[in-house]
Amino acid sequence: MKKFNRKRIKQLLTKEFLMKAYSKNKKSATQIAKELNCDSVTVLNYLKKFNISVRNKKECHKGSYNGRFIDGRCSNQYYCIDCNKKISYPTWRYGQGRCNWCSNKGERNTMFGRRGKLSPLYIEDLVRKYPIEFNKELKEQIRERDNHECQLCGCLEIENGRKLCVHHIDYNKENLIPYNLISLCRGCNVKVNTDREYWKEYFNKIIFSLV
Repeated sequence: MKKFNRKRIKQLLTKEFLMKAYSKNKKSATQIAKELNCDSVTVLNYLKKFNISVRNKKECHKGSYNGRFIDGRCSNQYYCIDCNKKISYPTWRYGQGRCNWCSNKGERNTMFGRRGKLSPLYIEDLVRKYPIEFNKELKEQIRERDNHECQLCGCLEIENGRKLCVHHIDYNKENLIPYNLISLCRGCNVKVNTDREYWKEYFNKIIFSLV
């Protein structure tokens, strides 16, 4: 615990001094205590004694009450690393040093915002490129042929709550012959992306029983 001359502190901590230092110059109780080599609690006690309004924690960090506030602006300035536009601290911090506009641009976006080849999760063989002929009409024909039922788990389209996916049995998106297309629910469509050789053989047996 700090040792200080109580008599000297009492002489220095006058109402006029606190009004000037705390209220006018916006110094905190801690800053005043450090200058006088005393405890901040002592400064707060004198503020209450002289009925000087004490700022709460929120006010201490807001606007001109902020210790880094200089000439109507904060001494810490944050600028976008791409366009040099002035931005706020939260945007600067969580936008990886970029403004909202630059953060939303494809090649500069965060991991989960990037698309296509710009994404760190991009895998060439898994890019979904479908020909124009793979349209709504063709998909609906395949669903009708399969009685709007998932050909793996047996879930009906009406139970699924959404349209069934149309899966390419040989995983070639250019091959649009009916023998290569089969209806699957969303969960099963994700499931069959692994162990492809097994599912090719499995679905080929099913498809020939349908046609």
